[in-house]
Amino acid sequence: TGNGLKDLVVGIAWGDGKFRVWNVKSGAVGSGDTHLLADTVVSYRDGNNAIRFLTGSYNRNAREQATLTRWKLDRNSKPEIEATIPVGVEAVPRDMQLYRSRPNGPIDRLAIALWLPPVKKLNRFTNAYELRLIQVGNLMKKLGEPVQIGKPTRGIPIRPTLAVDPTGARAAVSGLPDHQIRTWTLKNDVLRESTSIQ
Repeated sequence: TGNGLKDLVVGIAWGDGKFRVWNVKSGAVGSGDTHLLADTVVSYRDGNNAIRFLTGSYNRNAREQATLTRWKLDRNSKPEIEATIPVGVEAVPRDMQLYRSRPNGPIDRLAIALWLPPVKKLNRFTNAYELRLIQVGNLMKKLGEPVQIGKPTRGIPIRPTLAVDPTGARAAVSGLPDHQIRTWTLKNDVLRESTSIQ
């Protein structure tokens, strides 16, 4: 976040009900209560060049509701909640990637991969995963409908890896049980699956 090697702050989400920010230069660690289990985090600079963090969280006591929280930093690098929106019911954030909705524009979109916890079907438990888009910035809101990532699977849940290309035109997910890499186009904030690669 600065010119020197130590001029940076690091966001840490450990899933313990707190979000921490480490100022590498000063050594100070500030924290804020999430009251949720947050274990995914990304950062960006807003239109005023101020640092913002986004954490993906879930609440075991609220049907596993997935929540996206935006944090700002005070002058001592202590994180403070700025905005929060729900992004899924009975869902757990697994990976997040920021991108631009238009070339050379500000970072204003987030792609998020969600795990839908096991559902008992035909006496077997299955895991499902979905991908959805979020508008970030001054206003945070869900965009369109989520899409399913592959087919529901049995067994231990996995943690998919999500990537969005620098132009914001395509997203890809890997790390799936079927060993496929799936890609989608993101035109006009609508997810359309384009290819699956073995």
